[in-house]
Amino acid sequence: MKHLYCKSILFVLALTIISCGVKAQQSFYMAEHTGQSIHYTIIPKKNHEVKIVKDFLSNMNYILLRNEVRLTPKVEYKGEVYQVTTIDKKAFEEVSSLKEMVITSGITTIDKEAFKNCKKLKKITMYGVESIADKAFTGCENLNSVILFTLIPPTMGKEVFDKDCKATLYVPDKAVQEYKNSPWAEYFTSIYGTSRLGY
Repeated sequence: MKHLYCKSILFVLALTIISCGVKAQQSFYMAEHTGQSIHYTIIPKKNHEVKIVKDFLSNMNYILLRNEVRLTPKVEYKGEVYQVTTIDKKAFEEVSSLKEMVITSGITTIDKEAFKNCKKLKKITMYGVESIADKAFTGCENLNSVILFTLIPPTMGKEVFDKDCKATLYVPDKAVQEYKNSPWAEYFTSIYGTSRLGY
């Protein structure tokens, strides 16, 4: 009984700390196009910019994500419009249901381990990403295609993808050679133009 009481007290304290943190960091939930709630935090000292963050309550919300998620470039909160610019560290780590992720234009930064160990993730499409941090996609063992629409290869941290990554990389036709001469070629032996996909 005493043990159960202590656990209850700890749980209440955890919720209190979370609530304080949410208030201080100006965090909120908004639904993306499929109706799935995504957790955002306003970036301090930035002009109406937010980042997508890990769900506070054990990531349970993201475990229920649909197979395909298309992240919106802008969200409205309390009458203000915010640009979504960053996917925060560990934001979608180990989300078991996620199979396809579309990262729309405007989202420029993917932080450390953002999609680490998303075992069922098969396809990633990125429209305007400029930098990807360490181990952002390591452990995504079923990844088979990565599509980028940026002419300049995004900068990469360490071990962004698995060394034995077997996925195919698709990039703008005119940028194929540049990607082949970049760090991206360390992970992808097959690099083709997006025209192969009908873009």
